[in-house]
Amino acid sequence: CDNDPHVILAVSRLFWRDRKLDKARVWCNRAAALDPLLGDAWANFYAFELEHGTAAQQADVLARAVSAAPQHGEHWKRMADDPA
Repeated sequence: CDNDPHVILAVSRLFWRDRKLDKARVWCNRAAALDPLLGDAWANFYAFELEHGTAAQQADVLARAVSAAPQHGEHWKRMADDPA
């Protein structure tokens, strides 16, 4: 479980929901780092930063996500196929 990006992503969402923002940010980053191709992790991380981060943090996550070029994820696939 420690190296499963889906589990780490779920934990980051729990921290976010519980307003433990520093921990949520760390776990969002960890999920994206474990599987850079997992678009769901990047989308979650970016949404978190849009709500709680600075402009610099938002730009950093966006640049890293673009660089990683994510290709899979349950929600990512649906959004990539129909972004509207």
